[in-house]
Amino acid sequence: MKTKLAVIFVLTIILAVGCSSKKGPKLDGHWRAAWESSGGEIPADMYIKTTENGEIMAEVHNDTEIVKFDRVLKTKNHINFYIDRYECVISADLSEDGMSMTGEWSKQSGTPNQMPFSAIKDDIERFPFEKYNPEPNEALLKDISGVWKVRFEGDKYDSMGLFLQERDRVTGTIRAIDGDFRFLEGIYRNGLLFLSSFNGTWVFIFRAEMDEQGLMKGYWARGPKPAVNWTATKEEPDYPDTWELTKLSNDNGVLSFSYPAADDSEQVISSFDQRFKGKPFLAAFYLSGCPNCHDSAEILSQLSKEFKGRDFEMVFIFYELTDKIERIKARVKLFLEDHDLPYLGLYSLAMSKKEIVKEIPDFKNFYAWPTVVFYNSEGKVAAIHTGVDGPATGEYQQKLIDQYRTKIEELLSPTE
Repeated sequence: MKTKLAVIFVLTIILAVGCSSKKGPKLDGHWRAAWESSGGEIPADMYIKTTENGEIMAEVHNDTEIVKFDRVLKTKNHINFYIDRYECVISADLSEDGMSMTGEWSKQSGTPNQMPFSAIKDDIERFPFEKYNPEPNEALLKDISGVWKVRFEGDKYDSMGLFLQERDRVTGTIRAIDGDFRFLEGIYRNGLLFLSSFNGTWVFIFRAEMDEQGLMKGYWARGPKPAVNWTATKEEPDYPDTWELTKLSNDNGVLSFSYPAADDSEQVISSFDQRFKGKPFLAAFYLSGCPNCHDSAEILSQLSKEFKGRDFEMVFIFYELTDKIERIKARVKLFLEDHDLPYLGLYSLAMSKKEIVKEIPDFKNFYAWPTVVFYNSEGKVAAIHTGVDGPATGEYQQKLIDQYRTKIEELLSPTE
């Protein structure tokens, strides 16, 4: 009898182990994710972890930036990764052995985009040496650390490359008049540069080759859109003053707007509203699907706390490039809550920057989301700032925060 009980016990253990193995392979670990673009693959480092209560957590790293997915839902061998602020989802099927997945990335915030997605579970480099390793050339620049003059094909102004190289690893960003390209990470090997980034709404790859005169030539690809050519030389660019780019079409300092409130479409708010009368305020022109606007909002959120109780107002005007009102309202609400901005959100149905100028003819030109307009207590425009320097720009972001702070202080305490 004891022998039979022992046999039954062993069989029970074997069955239990067998059943537990049917739960499928474990997702936890480092994955080399890749998106297929018009410029080839765009790789990034993805990390997945399962909590004690079974919740799946996932994030993508670009240099020091950590992009967290809001939700990860797994049904059998199908996984969806969501980033809500960009209406972004990666929908992928897991292989039988749990070591790879394939699928598609898509987003609906701003211009809809879709790209093929794949990932391999292993500690594989972002740009593996065996794949990204050109022939050595002793005549080429060995280290690209520093400031670079960058020009994208078709651009009117120079951009500024800010790169840091350690061995063959390169990090940094590119400042442009409409905002920086945020955190980029990649390699520079024997004259070949690759930088990539994924943050939910942007999927970027920069490729360039160095010649013996120190000129870099290459392309920038952003998903399925056609690649854009760019060049770079190691020198200070002729970078424009972003406080002088966006102009008024009149000489009386007026920039008037009138839009419905996102929390009540029946309520139309203008720049002459009673709530702004006799006090300085700023109007931020945003697109919630733009990461630069989120960086700008973080700056304004910080300053709103610093100037709390000092009778300075803010209003946020959103251009969501859709006519679906309920989606617009939901995006505006989420954006303001995400950045702890207890201010009024308005919305427009304009579908382009040209349409914005038609809606607000006081704009002589409109270059970028974000654009921040500072008004004095008389309702006249005191300054207009185009774009933003985000956290990837380091000292340039701090300089911008200081400039905003000084501007608000001047408006609150005008000199006679």
